[in-house]
Amino acid sequence: MFWRNDALDRPGAGGRAPSTARTRYEPQHLFGLPAALPAVMSYIGCMGPEVAESRSWPAGITQLLDEHHLVVLGERPEHREEFARMLAAHLEAMPETAVISLPGRRATSLEAVCQLLSEIFHLAKPIRPGIASVIRLLRSRPLEAKHQYFLWHDADALLEADVKLFGRLVNAFLGVAAEFEHVNPDLLTLQRLVFLGGDKLGAYAEDGSGQFRAWLIEGGSTPFWEVTTCVDRPPVLTYRLDG
Repeated sequence: MFWRNDALDRPGAGGRAPSTARTRYEPQHLFGLPAALPAVMSYIGCMGPEVAESRSWPAGITQLLDEHHLVVLGERPEHREEFARMLAAHLEAMPETAVISLPGRRATSLEAVCQLLSEIFHLAKPIRPGIASVIRLLRSRPLEAKHQYFLWHDADALLEADVKLFGRLVNAFLGVAAEFEHVNPDLLTLQRLVFLGGDKLGAYAEDGSGQFRAWLIEGGSTPFWEVTTCVDRPPVLTYRLDG
């Protein structure tokens, strides 16, 4: 059964508290997962009072990715992997689209992340370990595809290893994505991140100071990405495979 959660994290228009009622849809299969598997969608960040709906899969998820990054939460790794597999297959069938898989269990340090990105993009020379190196690589558009989707599997592996580094990398990925849309729109590049993980990733997604909900402030009073892109916070949604 698919459930839509109408309860948002702040009052709706006119100061009214949002409804907590659930809307029941007809049973359906989600990316080949059992129809009985409950799913809950909830907003985080600065979204408006409206709740996005999607009754077709996987096209509905693709529609959400037009405007948002996703944090996909599931207790069972096999459900997360099936979700990612089916989503990747759907996205790869779209024209001018590249899907980049980041195996999170290999990315538990800055050195490992930079090495992994160098391998993924087949760089002749690995990038030097550093957040600035990651930003330069992402800005360089190593893939010419106009639509680029990063699927970060087991994202909570790095979160557990180094929460500060995780936040800095999330900030970098989402910041460059915002640059492509709002600073360099002529490049016609859409970059989206899909983070997959369990309860710890969910707890981070609920943290108002975490980088799914706020730009990182480094060396100033105003976040760099907010100044350069005029986007006050990252556009991120959470999606629960098993509520």
